[in-house]
Amino acid sequence: MARSIVRRLNSWAEALISVAMPAVCEVCGRPLTDGERHVCLTCLTALPRTGFHLSPDNNDIHYRLADNHWIVDRAASMFHYYRSTPSTELILSAKYRGRPSILSHLARIYAAEISPSGFFDGIDMIVPVPLHWTRRISRGYNQSEYIARGLSRATRIATNTSLLTLPRRHSTQTRRSAAARATNVADTFRATTAARRLASSSPHILLVDDIITTGSTMRDCLRALSSAIPDARLSVLSIGIAHGL
Repeated sequence: MARSIVRRLNSWAEALISVAMPAVCEVCGRPLTDGERHVCLTCLTALPRTGFHLSPDNNDIHYRLADNHWIVDRAASMFHYYRSTPSTELILSAKYRGRPSILSHLARIYAAEISPSGFFDGIDMIVPVPLHWTRRISRGYNQSEYIARGLSRATRIATNTSLLTLPRRHSTQTRRSAAARATNVADTFRATTAARRLASSSPHILLVDDIITTGSTMRDCLRALSSAIPDARLSVLSIGIAHGL
């Protein structure tokens, strides 16, 4: 109930902003035309796409998430995230500036683009990376849930927010080295009782987040899910992936 109220308040806030300020592209600032939302067609076309869905079982994400305890089944990211370039504004605005619907919009677009490749075939549920409750309150939303809901609308695969929790808040990952990022989130995510109830089954779970950098957050979530549901198939999807790591 509380989450529903927060989502409604966020939607109203975004609606008020759109009334007070003409809709412009989050990347280039040009006024949007009919049919465009958040990002103009020119900037959407120019996003540095990864093409990872064309090799979902062997791409850069697999190397970043490699671990002896699980194998990532499929992995995809929409575009390469280059720091201090215009396209980063899409994630920054969604994550820190109160416009998370940007991510649900991009998720729907991306799902439509990669569905013909069979990426979503056989996936049973979509699980967003959770936020600590204090950060969720201060931000007003979990941006990864917006991605999950966008994917759900496009694929009709249910979103499940009950499998993972973050009982201990870790400090921000921004500007940390790869080793420091891994240490910062190590063993912080936990599988819930709901996840452990699935231990006797073998669901195919798609874990989603806004951006993959070193992969430390995803790895810790995958560790928790793999420990609670040993026979689960685990796949991952993000909107952005940091380039050059």
